[in-house]
Amino acid sequence: MRQLKNKHFLLLSLITLIAISCASFGSLGANSTDGQMAEMESTIAALENKLNEQANDPSQAENSQPAAEQAVIPPTDIPPTAKPEMAAGTVSNNAKDGLAVVYIPKGSFTMGSNFDFSKRRGFCVTPQHKVTLDAYWINQTEVTIAAFRKFVQATGFITDAEKNFGGWIWNYCENDWQKVISTDSGPNWQKPIGGKKKLTGNEDHPVTQISWNDASAYCEWAGGRLPTEAEWERAARGDDDVRMYPWGNDDVDDNLLNFGEKSFKCPLCDYRMEDGYQYTAPVASFPDGISPFGLYDMSGNVYEWVQDSYDGQSCYPTNPVTNPVPPEEGEERIMRGGSYADYDELYWKLRVDNRWSRLPGSSFADVGIRCVFDSQP
Repeated sequence: MRQLKNKHFLLLSLITLIAISCASFGSLGANSTDGQMAEMESTIAALENKLNEQANDPSQAENSQPAAEQAVIPPTDIPPTAKPEMAAGTVSNNAKDGLAVVYIPKGSFTMGSNFDFSKRRGFCVTPQHKVTLDAYWINQTEVTIAAFRKFVQATGFITDAEKNFGGWIWNYCENDWQKVISTDSGPNWQKPIGGKKKLTGNEDHPVTQISWNDASAYCEWAGGRLPTEAEWERAARGDDDVRMYPWGNDDVDDNLLNFGEKSFKCPLCDYRMEDGYQYTAPVASFPDGISPFGLYDMSGNVYEWVQDSYDGQSCYPTNPVTNPVPPEEGEERIMRGGSYADYDELYWKLRVDNRWSRLPGSSFADVGIRCVFDSQP
């Protein structure tokens, strides 16, 4: 490389000297002496000889080749850039029904409770145990009436309540649920508390009077399925702590959820608070009560069906489990999340570890749907 630079320097010097000589000759003219001209000619001849020597020297010629020709560097295989892991809580949209879905990455959480409620209500939620789940997507809100209407219009689906001419509504006189059967005023998803007229202006409310069978059919049409109990509880509870409610361990308050308080008007309701809704509220009405993954109404508003059956007595396993398979032995199906009708003083029905069950063909005015998807819909 140094020799190549020398050659370029000599060539530049020769060109410069010739230019100077021409300029000098023009300026000196007749005044220039024979000795001065002879000296310049001698210098030019010496530079020409030096250039000829380098041109005839093979080693000089080789070194004068471009650097790219002197050394060929073999290509290096560059591995493709790994696709970054999608962030927990990423929100997308399901084009089929228009509802938002949230990404839950692969991970582990603590499921269940160490407090034994079984003596009081017959549902075992113990022991607390570690559960690891693969990644999945889940509806950010409960399925709305508008979304369910798309399903019915696309498929002609007829719900169990419509087939049976009725479902269960709240009886204020008895302070309990009552089954109402009527060919013209029986409750169904279009008139969830019964009557002869279909409700209007409630398209953004969660659809209710939906059986487990109906919910399963809807989720399949939307490209998903009902969540397992474990998937539902992880989405509600998160991974970092063992919280009682989606928002944490703070007490229930009327800015956090729709539950059985003054607006519901039942004899045993909590009249200290008022959330403003007697029955269902529009989905996502309580942003202060979202879960760690950003899901709305995981406590209150309406219960949500999950895949699992329940036999009325089984408890959770003691050892850690991975992707638990939903049991099928029980006659009833599990529901999660509590509803606008839950008013118990201890609020155990509104906890993320609460379990409740009903027959898969039954339809209630406080039970709805939330779907999961094994891949992004």
